[in-house]
Amino acid sequence: MKIQQVLPLLIIFSICTTACTTTDKKKGGDHNLSDRELVIKNSSMAVEATVKQFTVAMEKRESSILAKLTCEELSYGHSTGKIQDKEQFIEDLVHGPFVFKTIKLEKQTTTVEDSTAIVRHIFVADAMDNDTPVKVRIGNILVLVLSNGKWMLLARQAYKL
Repeated sequence: MKIQQVLPLLIIFSICTTACTTTDKKKGGDHNLSDRELVIKNSSMAVEATVKQFTVAMEKRESSILAKLTCEELSYGHSTGKIQDKEQFIEDLVHGPFVFKTIKLEKQTTTVEDSTAIVRHIFVADAMDNDTPVKVRIGNILVLVLSNGKWMLLARQAYKL
């Protein structure tokens, strides 16, 4: 094609693009986001939903849900330095002497890059340790990966505040 043939098409495309962008900006909401930003926002919401499911499963000691939300290669680090694999983590949480009564996640941030997400939060809980009431307040960093369309926990490391 010659430039004389392409130029009118480019002008029409430019006018349409400008009109669509202006209309979208006036509407507000997600229309101001680029495609990449929209994907990241939706991914962040999916990651946060997975973290919420994981937290509820910890409170309810639901081994089947915990198993579905964690990778086989899970590395679960406690603020004491203890590290557990998937099997050890689920066994200890479901059958161990430490029982969460309530868990709240404060100051949570989520970063998504392609098929990896990093979640940071302050983990606040009321629990029982061998029938003794315990208050927990630690920092957590979680690494989740997108596997077969699902966000799954690959690593968690807690740290003392």
